[in-house]
Amino acid sequence: MQIKLTLVFILLASTICSQSFNKAIETVISQTNLDSLVSYVRILSGEDSVYVDGMGYLILNRKYNKPGNEAAAIYIKNKLENFGLQVNEQPFNSAGVNIIGIQEGTTFPNKYFIVCAHYDAVANYCADDDASGVAAVLETARLLSNYKLDYSIHYILWDEEEQGLLGSDYYAQNAERNGVEIEGVLNLEMFGYDADNDGVIDVHSKNIANSDQMASTLANINSIYNLQLDPTIFSPGETSSDHSSFWRKGYGAICFGEAYWADDFNPYYHTSSDRINKFNLTYFHKLSKLTIGLVTELTGLIEDNSLPVTFVNFYSETKNNIIVLRWQTQTELNNAGFEIQRFDNLNKNFIKIAFVDGKGNSNSKQDYTYIDSETKPGRQYNYRLKQIDYDGSYTFSNIISISLSEYDITVLPNYPNPFNSFTTIPIILSENSKVALKIYDTAGRIAQNNFYFLNKGKQKIIVKADNLTSGIYYSCIMINNEIVDLNKMMVIK
Repeated sequence: MQIKLTLVFILLASTICSQSFNKAIETVISQTNLDSLVSYVRILSGEDSVYVDGMGYLILNRKYNKPGNEAAAIYIKNKLENFGLQVNEQPFNSAGVNIIGIQEGTTFPNKYFIVCAHYDAVANYCADDDASGVAAVLETARLLSNYKLDYSIHYILWDEEEQGLLGSDYYAQNAERNGVEIEGVLNLEMFGYDADNDGVIDVHSKNIANSDQMASTLANINSIYNLQLDPTIFSPGETSSDHSSFWRKGYGAICFGEAYWADDFNPYYHTSSDRINKFNLTYFHKLSKLTIGLVTELTGLIEDNSLPVTFVNFYSETKNNIIVLRWQTQTELNNAGFEIQRFDNLNKNFIKIAFVDGKGNSNSKQDYTYIDSETKPGRQYNYRLKQIDYDGSYTFSNIISISLSEYDITVLPNYPNPFNSFTTIPIILSENSKVALKIYDTAGRIAQNNFYFLNKGKQKIIVKADNLTSGIYYSCIMINNEIVDLNKMMVIK
């Protein structure tokens, strides 16, 4: 968010509740996952590393025209694609790119609401401004992509907000020029800070199109579903974030987030001290729930879309000493997800090892995959699936058993990567083997060519960068003259 300069007047939210309680919306709200929200923020603010284009990366700084900004865009794009959305990139200058995830509505596919936040930043970390808003957009997309809605949703993450709302301004100008029907814009700005724990949030609106109506709907959603926040509506509201790009073009829009006007402004704003350890996580969770409830209400959840879930099959296979579980279901729309369970021989019962989101689709069978890498050679494992519906009911799959051979050829991820002096590539061999390691540059020239005779079992190969300059390389591992692994690596000196 940019520095605030405008003067505002407070307008009390309407107490007339045009919405009513909806059990289906309550169910959607209840699925908002704090662990997911925290994970998004930690990755986007450089607390945790993430694989970007197959390489480990720490997104420490998301400032425009910096590598971290580009890495953040790729991470966001990949996440939205993983939720089954169509994702478009919208470049608007030499460096700026908006990321747009599209969920098509059933009744009005050409009319859509925008749920948005900006992913660029001005300093290191910047967890609150605005990795927190981006996280709430991603969590909304993760949940609602499983449902049928009347209206379409465009999940948009803006670039270069900090440079003057450049990404959203470009989008809004094009929308107006092309006569696009935007039903409303929800801008999420700074969701993490509530030092006095009073639950106050600011809602910025203006008497343009349906802006004030959406602000009142937000207040009603908070009350109906007892989210225990305290919205204060400002109309005319603050203009220093991306929603104002749409006000200027006559579209309805609101911006909401923490109470930076109510004597609880984040003192770490626009500094490298803006980190997730300053968050009020309960507050962050509630604000994200409010977002999901509001979006579900506005876009029109279609409630008669439940079909029974039926397993077609559930089977397993081994690959490189790792167990891969695969299963398929019949057409379904009410599947909240699958709890993957492994039998615990010590306690003599099945325990949860993971959860995989369901992806409802009325037009085709659904295929799912889970990799269980926490296993050991020479042992037998038993698995089952607990399929959970949105109404809380559940069913179990059949139980499958699988044994791992003593050893398979396995190439584990090299670490560290990027590296500047050396990196280690761990491997597991099923037998004594001749191993070749070839390092190629991006032009396909061999930069290193090494041979080893290694014994059966766990071994490691050291890659030294003595004769390598900074840049991208490819490592090729051959075991007994057969290529078993090809990976990208980066050398930084």
